[in-house]
Amino acid sequence: MAEPTYEVAWDPWYSESPSAGMVAWWRFDEGTGATAADETGDNDGTITDGAWEAGYLPGFALTFNGVSTLVNCGSDASIDDLPLADFTFSFLFRPDALVDWRPIVSKNTFSICVMANGRLRVRADFAVANALYYTSPGDLVVGEWAMWDVTFLVATKTWRICKNGVECTYSGTTAGNGAYTTDAGDDLIWGNVGAGFTAMAVDDAQIVTSALSVADCMEKWNLIKHVTSDVKLVTIEYGKNSKLPFDLVKAQTGRCSLIVNNFSSKWCPEFTTSPLYPYVKPNKPFRIRATWLGTVYDLFEGKLTSDLPRPFVDEQMATLSLLDGMDYLARAKVNIPLQEAQLSGVIKGALLDSAGWHAAKRVIDTGVDTFDLYYTQDDPYCLDSLRELDDAELDFTYVDRSGNLAAEDRHHRLAAPHIVSQGTFTTVLDLTGMDYDYGIESVRNEIACPVTPHVLQASANIWELVDVNASYSPADVPYLGAGETKTFWAKFSNFAKNVSNPLTRFTGLPQQATDEVRANSAANNSGADHSGAGDLGVAVVVFSDGAMISLINLTAATIYITLLRIWGQLYSDENKTTIKKSDTTSQDRYDIRTMDIAGGEFRASAEVALQLVLYILSIRKDPQPEIDNVQLIGDTNVHLTQVLARTVSDRITIQSTELGINGDYFINKVKLDIPIGGVNPVATWTVAKADSEEYWTLGVSTLGESTRLCY
Repeated sequence: MAEPTYEVAWDPWYSESPSAGMVAWWRFDEGTGATAADETGDNDGTITDGAWEAGYLPGFALTFNGVSTLVNCGSDASIDDLPLADFTFSFLFRPDALVDWRPIVSKNTFSICVMANGRLRVRADFAVANALYYTSPGDLVVGEWAMWDVTFLVATKTWRICKNGVECTYSGTTAGNGAYTTDAGDDLIWGNVGAGFTAMAVDDAQIVTSALSVADCMEKWNLIKHVTSDVKLVTIEYGKNSKLPFDLVKAQTGRCSLIVNNFSSKWCPEFTTSPLYPYVKPNKPFRIRATWLGTVYDLFEGKLTSDLPRPFVDEQMATLSLLDGMDYLARAKVNIPLQEAQLSGVIKGALLDSAGWHAAKRVIDTGVDTFDLYYTQDDPYCLDSLRELDDAELDFTYVDRSGNLAAEDRHHRLAAPHIVSQGTFTTVLDLTGMDYDYGIESVRNEIACPVTPHVLQASANIWELVDVNASYSPADVPYLGAGETKTFWAKFSNFAKNVSNPLTRFTGLPQQATDEVRANSAANNSGADHSGAGDLGVAVVVFSDGAMISLINLTAATIYITLLRIWGQLYSDENKTTIKKSDTTSQDRYDIRTMDIAGGEFRASAEVALQLVLYILSIRKDPQPEIDNVQLIGDTNVHLTQVLARTVSDRITIQSTELGINGDYFINKVKLDIPIGGVNPVATWTVAKADSEEYWTLGVSTLGESTRLCY
């Protein structure tokens, strides 16, 4: 049986700054939107009809449909008339079709094109003779990623073209002669010129104002190429370690361990002669994939941890530790506006936006329950807030094997494709291991759930920085110098709604109770008023429990802020209560085992809380015979496909004549052990029973003996 083709990719350039002499750097890593940003800041591209896909490097690449896609990067002076000096244009590129004269990138009198026979054509126009080079037929391969370095040598007006660090042989060469035909003012365009559009994908592109040598190009390729050949063993874990359906156990941060060949101290961070120096740093992205029988399987996407390999220079192996995006969310603080009457999917999207999570790396269910109120207080961590929502409506949030934030509501597994088993596994023919127990450690026989009916108070002054009176000295009063901007952070005593935005300006004596901002030329408010929009710019961003106020002095003199406050309506949460239920029979048998259900600050209905408590108590008060883990070795084509394909929330059938088991289970956690180089990979799945559908909801599942009617 053939071995899958594995791919271990990393991005050493991630979070690095443009190097000296770099005049353009398009990472093509946005993944969404219509802008291809230039890291140097001068040559952002406007995308027309582009699409995004996984790139050669971890992250994204921009794909061009060959019909209408282009990227116009404008005509900044930094990229005008490049052939007047040495320069190198480097790009990671995949042709998806080969048609004569179709441009990869062009700037009127300078162009790089594909040819139908697989040659790369590079041209710069000069008065007497154009500098025109063709590589050999077959150098371009449809569907193949390669790094191309196209270097112009101004002294000889010739080109040097390298593919993956190796200089190409040429099927035609002409040196330039005469003056370069200027392209100043002409737009640099990816994917289109008068000859037509190009079907292709571009991942990363750079322009430097120097002539890279062949050795430089090989060094760069050795840095960014896939490191699969270094890897000897891959271990991956993601999901949650729970054997119960709809359990409140949280997903773990996904982890991946790579055992890599450290020959010549390649992966030693401090070893200056390593070809990877100085790029072995925390937070570098990695992606692991497998290709088997024509299908590509994402296996893991994460970033290098701060626990860097520290092998001695003569050690032959090193360990790289990776964590998925749950690690980032555990450290990212969030603050969002008050959410009223919103489903959990909307709220989770707002939390991820606040955390800076990539818009193209999330798969969020709509949600089941509408939350009357949701708020953030005291800048919580994003992961904590997501888990509060999970607790409140029995959701499941984790990072999947493609690096997406996956937020599954409690109906997720009751819809296609999860209602049909994706494979049947027996202890006789398939499974090589099974852990089976009676589940005493999961017993919970006293369940408590808090409830918070919030009461909206009357409109009032809910925050105040200053309100000047005659006793104030200038030292007590905030001021803005000419043209200065200052930001003030308001913190409310509780979360609020109907917060004033924009702030009401002072409009003349006497001061009104509703006035919220006032500026004056004198600190004691006795001078000229500057509260008007022509003198004072005001911008307010409102959060659940506070606001950010930015004030801009639009005058040419110092002004004092003699009034700054906010009006709104605070919510009172003084009527908190806790719904608690216990099962004395279970407590007599198994001792008291308690569980507190979180998320009570967003739960206003005591009836809903009671049903949730009764549901949890019904499935946790007694031990249940449980399968813990099952193990499958990829020793046949069928088994190997299942090892690579199955992921969290997939439904499988497990049969064991010896244990009397024949039922469907959901995968809650995946662990993969993949020796690269001829040894069969192994999947270990933590599973939960799927056939009981214990949480019943009208119109979604059937009401049976083991189910409980809930809201």
